[in-house]
Amino acid sequence: MSAVDTGFRRHDKLCAERIEQMPDLLLRDVPQHIIDTLERQAALHSRSAEAEHRIILEEAIRAGFWERAAALREETRGRISVPSEELIRQDRDER
Repeated sequence: MSAVDTGFRRHDKLCAERIEQMPDLLLRDVPQHIIDTLERQAALHSRSAEAEHRIILEEAIRAGFWERAAALREETRGRISVPSEELIRQDRDER
């Protein structure tokens, strides 16, 4: 095996490790009763505490998205919308 082959393999391994690594999230001063509740909830779902925490965070973010999307739809309800191709055509014609 040449030095070049070894270098490429080492590079591929480092790239794979970077992709697999995810940042950590550290929460401080969490009350013990919340930790206990999260651990019980994780056990009920047959998950690790970390997996349970990730799912809770993902669901909270996803729920917030849908609430914001619904508010935006409500805000823009009744406005006249023009398909983008018509706006592009109008812009071209004005030049």
